[in-house]
Amino acid sequence: MRITQGMMARNYTNNLAKSMRELSSLSRKMTDFRQFHRASENPFNALSALKVRRTLERLDTQKDSLTLATSVVDATESIVKAVKERLDDAMELILRGENGTFAEDDHKIIATALRSIQDQMLKLANTQVNGRYILGGAQTGSPPFEIAADGRLLYNGQDVNDTARGDMDKVDVFIDIGLGVYYSGDVLNLASEIDKASAFSLYSHGCDIFGYGVANVAAGEPSNNIYTLLGQIADIFDSGDLTDIYKYHDRFTLFQKNEILVEWTKCGERTKQIDFMLERNDELAFQAERRRTALEAINPEKMITEMKTQEMIYRAALQLGTYIFPATVLDYLK
Repeated sequence: MRITQGMMARNYTNNLAKSMRELSSLSRKMTDFRQFHRASENPFNALSALKVRRTLERLDTQKDSLTLATSVVDATESIVKAVKERLDDAMELILRGENGTFAEDDHKIIATALRSIQDQMLKLANTQVNGRYILGGAQTGSPPFEIAADGRLLYNGQDVNDTARGDMDKVDVFIDIGLGVYYSGDVLNLASEIDKASAFSLYSHGCDIFGYGVANVAAGEPSNNIYTLLGQIADIFDSGDLTDIYKYHDRFTLFQKNEILVEWTKCGERTKQIDFMLERNDELAFQAERRRTALEAINPEKMITEMKTQEMIYRAALQLGTYIFPATVLDYLK
């Protein structure tokens, strides 16, 4: 078969265009620092990179949850610390009032001071962070503690002095902090089926911090709630009869030196857990980013070599064209 001048010209033109496309593609990769721009260019790397990007998105979401958890837990810990300080102040007043050298007017002053601390306790119990009440469990839109018309202290509508330990109706808000949230039983009823070991309970319950439990307060039995107990002790100092104050003092001491410290320790453990998960999240994100870079980013040294080679091929092709295309009148006119 005879190879004509036209066939050679068409073949040369097609190859030159291909060389230009290759050079343009390499130049674009160098500019964007990416190995490919379409999945069809490298299907395996493109699919792997997509999976890594989804992992990074999930880690970003978890870090947002951890950041939120940090602010809530830090605020909760500061509340518990403030409660402990107010309890210490109240204990100092109680001890001063019990020493027997105070006059009746002095007892009334102590009662007033104790009621002031009582009011501070209620404000601490209804603390807000970013517009949410953080000690009400799932109920974050309204104050968890309120005083009923008859003077009873209610937690999410439940009497703290008329609810047995363990029977308080408490609903939690769980977030995924990187452990993976697991469910058991009927998955359509997720709120009651979440495996608590796999998720993080975001908001604490104020009833656990300030205390609750069945107590016949009307009959003079010491309350298991610190707010009510402070009110009872203040009433005793107001009356001036300190005969039975010892039983209230003992209950107050148990709360001040034991129960509130247990809650403080719980806050510290929650903080440690969040700090650990934040470090783990950062490490996983770093590894995922390295993997994404290896899949998507170019190797600069290799890419420069390929580009220089392609430039040489393109220049050689242009020079070859002077032998394929014959000179024309226009070439002589120049």
